[in-house]
Amino acid sequence: MTGNQEFMLYDGLISLVGNMLWYVVLIIVCWLIYRARRNADNKNAEIMMKAIETNSTVDADKLINALSQPRKSPEQIRQRYLLCGCIGTFIGLGAIVINVICISMYGGNNRYYTLTPVFPVLLMFVAGISLAVGMAYMTVFFASRKNSKSNKE
Repeated sequence: MTGNQEFMLYDGLISLVGNMLWYVVLIIVCWLIYRARRNADNKNAEIMMKAIETNSTVDADKLINALSQPRKSPEQIRQRYLLCGCIGTFIGLGAIVINVICISMYGGNNRYYTLTPVFPVLLMFVAGISLAVGMAYMTVFFASRKNSKSNKE
């Protein structure tokens, strides 16, 4: 094999390993979320079984409703959307500002591009995704605010 073919093989192997790591991380996150929900359901079922076994005076229907109620109020959930929206938007804007500063400092044919030609493109990709996610959260926040105002009236 020539040097160019070895480099292409090595580059393909690195991208394959990187993609596989992302898939593994995604599977682990999904498994952790599923396990947390299952543990919460098991704890609720265990509490219900103990209440039924001890013939307590607590009404089973009221206990089920109390255990199944969300821990956060709708207002807290909306505030969380606003927080995530602001964080995502600021990360996106920060990435754009950093990219513009680096391009203006180093120019198009200087060290910034020769060492890492992928960095500006990657940074703009991260900025675009962060801005899109941040704007989506903010849209949900403002839309739910309009709905909650109309529901209160």
